Amino acid sequence: MIIDLSKKFKRELPLLLDVPNFDGIRIHIGNYPKDTEGCILVGRSEKEDYVGESRIAFEALFAKMKAAYDGGEDIFISIESEI
Repeated sequence: MIIDLSKKFKRELPLLLDVPNFDGIRIHIGNYPKDTEGCILVGRSEKEDYVGESRIAFEALFAKMKAAYDGGEDIFISIESEI
């Protein structure tokens, strides 16, 4: 994972690397399926087809990720599927 400038969102965002069969997977703000094309949306609540308080959750997570990244720490994301 790296943090770099997203041209689409015009801000720094986490970018996942080495995801099999995918490219350009980011973690960003969004509430509905229309807000993502396979990226990861974070939130503090959820309902069917909805992620709540995404901006609050993202900013808290991003601050921690950015501090670790800027400090030279490696960041790993583990995705588990219930399917």
